[in-house]
Amino acid sequence: MRMKSRIAVMSYGRFTNVLRSTISKEDLEKLIIVESSFEETKDIAKRLWNSGEADVFVSGSSNLQMVKEVISAPIVPIQISGFDIMNNLLKASISGGKIAIISYKKPISNISIYKSILNIDVEEICYNNISELKILLKELRGKGAGAVIGSSLVCDLCDELGMNSIFIYSSNSIKNAISQAIQIQQSIQFEKYKSKQFNTILNYTYSGIIATDKNNIIQIYNPMAERIMGIPKEKVIGQNADHVIENTRLSRVLASGRQEIDQLQNVNSRIILTSRIPIIVEGHKEGVVATFQDVKSIQKAEHKIRRELHSKGLISKYSFNDIKGNSKAIKNCIEIAKEYADSDFNVLITGESGTGKELFAHSIHNRSKRKNEAFVAINCAAIPESLLESELFGYERGTFTGARKEGKIGLFELAHNGTILLDEIAKIPLSIQARLLRVIQEKEVMRLGSDRIIKIDAR
Repeated sequence: MRMKSRIAVMSYGRFTNVLRSTISKEDLEKLIIVESSFEETKDIAKRLWNSGEADVFVSGSSNLQMVKEVISAPIVPIQISGFDIMNNLLKASISGGKIAIISYKKPISNISIYKSILNIDVEEICYNNISELKILLKELRGKGAGAVIGSSLVCDLCDELGMNSIFIYSSNSIKNAISQAIQIQQSIQFEKYKSKQFNTILNYTYSGIIATDKNNIIQIYNPMAERIMGIPKEKVIGQNADHVIENTRLSRVLASGRQEIDQLQNVNSRIILTSRIPIIVEGHKEGVVATFQDVKSIQKAEHKIRRELHSKGLISKYSFNDIKGNSKAIKNCIEIAKEYADSDFNVLITGESGTGKELFAHSIHNRSKRKNEAFVAINCAAIPESLLESELFGYERGTFTGARKEGKIGLFELAHNGTILLDEIAKIPLSIQARLLRVIQEKEVMRLGSDRIIKIDAR
């Protein structure tokens, strides 16, 4: 995930020069360096924050305090270490004249300690605005000050007055501030990505989703929920679920803490298939999430899936002659597959998408003793979980609303005496995998809604 330049550095001339000579080119590309007058700093920072151009700000003392007054953004201060102060005091002492250290509104902490350690006389001065700062500097010049220690603004004004100045921030302090800002900005970008991802899932899933908090107040109500329920989002968010949507049972699940899976429910004259899951955090019930689908939509999806399955046919289309390749690896795979084809064992075919797993499955079937029987292929990942079980194992009549009156034969039964290819088998829910394992081991199935075991012989 490429990070845009969303870190604003509120700067003046001296600071910018040190920044450009200290920070790598790669990190400089992540910065918006703002050189402005003292009076413009607030307005520019406010504009960058409100427009979304900057997520994080980096600043020294004077700009830091001004920016804090107008925005609530993360602001990384450039810290002045004790080593920086002592090093600057030693540099200033070489000038031989009076030393002044100037800061915006508040004095720098522990200056008296460093003065005592180094036995250097230093005048501490604070200013409240740029006009006052200019007056103070002129007075210091008149007194013959040898060196002035301060921020970039202080140093820039000293240059204009021909005074000796020392920039208070070290290269390491600036590097550390920029590094911290980059980390914060990366975290912000990641959170934005996760939020966008979450909202995309909510907005484009085929299931309606409602989530409530511990007081049964609706916090999440996605577009599909709005469509199924027929109630606008504006009338639902922030309301008690029991007061705005009939028969949700969310308060009951919240009270019991027990999940309800695949329940048929009548809501607003619609039959829906719903699951309600309590949100448990460290043993405390903090809310409920409900996912649901209109049964009519499930039926339409089922019809579409069946049409696609039938249009695909129950015959194998390919043989080993259709597998192209001259490499040692592919030839070795073909030879192994032929050996498996001559046996009647179940076969697990693994490989990346597009490497020809289905082609090998067709070929194994066409070489086996089952080649004149059905070849049934199903992409397990393409079928909704609520339909997958009925497709694999079939169902009896009256098993659920919308089911065929005569029931339905499952794909394992269709593959009797032949071969069934379960593509993307790892995507099958664990609950269905457990049942699938029994079918593979015992070679018998039981349709949904039935108590009768059906023997099958499918590879």
